[in-house]
Amino acid sequence: MCITPRQVEIANEVFSPSAEEVDRSRRLIEAYEAAQSEGRGTIEFEGNMVDEPLLKRARAVLESVRLNARVE
Repeated sequence: MCITPRQVEIANEVFSPSAEEVDRSRRLIEAYEAAQSEGRGTIEFEGNMVDEPLLKRARAVLESVRLNARVE
C-alpha cells in the first residue's frame, strides 16, 4: 500500500517483474503450449520440470506487465 502518490513509482519498480522474468515467462509459455499441442502436459524447460502451476505463474507475470502498461 502506498501512502503518498510519490511512492507509486517506487512500488511499481520494486514489485514489477524484471525484464528477464518477463522474457523467461514468455518463452516458458511458448514451450508449454507447443508441448500441449503434441499432447504433453508436463515439459522440461531450462533444466526444470514445468507443469500447470508454473504455467499459471508465468501467465500471471505477463498479465501484471500488461496491467501496469495500461495504468501508466
